[in-house]
Amino acid sequence: MSYVVITENDESKWDDQTGALYHFPARYKNKLKKGKKVIYYKGAMTDKSFLSKRLSIKPHYFGIAQIGNIFPDEDNKNQYFAEIEDFIPFLEAIEFKDNNNNYIEEVTRSNHWRDGVREITENTYIKIVELANFETKPTFNNGVEVIINDESLPNLEFVNPELAENIFKEKVINNKNEKINRKKDKEGHRYSNNAKKIGDRAEEVVLKYLKKENMSKIRWVASEGEKPGYDICCQNHEGVELYIEVKGTTTSMFDGFIITNNELQTSEKLGDRFYIYFVTNCLSRNPKIQIIKNPYNKIKSNDWVIVPVSYNVKI
Repeated sequence: MSYVVITENDESKWDDQTGALYHFPARYKNKLKKGKKVIYYKGAMTDKSFLSKRLSIKPHYFGIAQIGNIFPDEDNKNQYFAEIEDFIPFLEAIEFKDNNNNYIEEVTRSNHWRDGVREITENTYIKIVELANFETKPTFNNGVEVIINDESLPNLEFVNPELAENIFKEKVINNKNEKINRKKDKEGHRYSNNAKKIGDRAEEVVLKYLKKENMSKIRWVASEGEKPGYDICCQNHEGVELYIEVKGTTTSMFDGFIITNNELQTSEKLGDRFYIYFVTNCLSRNPKIQIIKNPYNKIKSNDWVIVPVSYNVKI
């Protein structure tokens, strides 16, 4: 297993999408391979307008992920895209120097920070993720697995979910994004090792929002081990029973999601009483929620397109 730091600055000529895509020049192609574990890094802030989008004004590490599929930028033969998987943001910035003013990375030359992609040792990787309060454990292939725990998440008391209306990527933003999405669709979807923890936190965010909205008879069905095709049920202010399926992502946008056959059938059965609550930045202090009523209608009217991604084979 090998590890790298990838740089994503506030202002850049690269078409990066944090936690989703990394755009890079061909000279880094040998360093960015599918399966590599990565640490996200930002340089020093140079424009105060980006302050709200950063964890620190100083150079710092702000998240972890894994490299997925690599494919060429069809508009530039000397550039590539890496699909980013399993993105997990840090709660606090991990500065590039420790308390003794020593670099976290092993700096062996004066122009070390010029490289946007930098290889690091496993020990350095473990040091950074443990500074961010994540647990680590060895894997069967001599690598390291990062485990989300309660200490690496914000206290729900200080989480402030808000409604949003623009958390879906447009179907076609430009030809480049259309090509990228086609390539991603061919590969299907991959489940994160921390999917259960991420899903639970997204549901907790929705529960908090429902309480803030004074919904009544709120029940977290998923936490009881039941699978009726939704995660939460409650009553609105008119006493109407609502059924809510929650979809969460650690990034700021959805470009697709998994819906099970059970959820789809339940949506068809319950109609306008069935909702999907989409939660972005679900591991942060300021998650956003977009509410979609009766998703079955969107699929039936071809506003949404469903594609089979797997089959259960019994022998």
